[in-house]
Amino acid sequence: MKINMTLHAIIPLLLSISVCRASPELDLLEVKIRAELRGTEWRIEKDWRSITLTRKDVQFLNPRNSAQALLNISDDDWWHQNASISDYRITITLDTKLRQAEYDDMLRLQRRMTEKRTADVAVDTKDFHSISIEAQGVIRLPNYYLERFSVYVYTSDGNLFRIRPDSVQADQGKILRILETTCRRYQTKGEQVGAPNDR
Repeated sequence: MKINMTLHAIIPLLLSISVCRASPELDLLEVKIRAELRGTEWRIEKDWRSITLTRKDVQFLNPRNSAQALLNISDDDWWHQNASISDYRITITLDTKLRQAEYDDMLRLQRRMTEKRTADVAVDTKDFHSISIEAQGVIRLPNYYLERFSVYVYTSDGNLFRIRPDSVQADQGKILRILETTCRRYQTKGEQVGAPNDR
């Protein structure tokens, strides 16, 4: 009886330890990212399933909140008056792999939800973009895939903000290029890109 109880306690622990080990795929991404960002102000942290890059004191500006076109002020003054300052993060997460067919199903659901939520909202407005981003967050799709994992990329700006210093945007581009060359993209309608082998 004691042996059975001990096994019941140990087995979940052993399973959790095996799951929590960082994967070789994540290790490879970390090596490439550290080499690319060497000598910069980014802090890089890794756990068993993700890599988080943090850059402190970055300016965020939502162009839709400003009226620079109507103001006779310099670009620097415009940033000073309208931008907020916060840490900037890029998080790359490996998770359970979606097959192409599963990705297609989730993409249809995501698009349907977005259409319903934005049905009565004027296109190309701040509200439209905010609601669209929120809907996409409810049904989150991976950005890439590897042989064993789907790969999700989260950024602080959410593609809605302008960022200063410019080096942050440049470094983000370098990270995305690493992912583009290391990972593959799912097929989406109208795009001719590679799909997972395990459809």
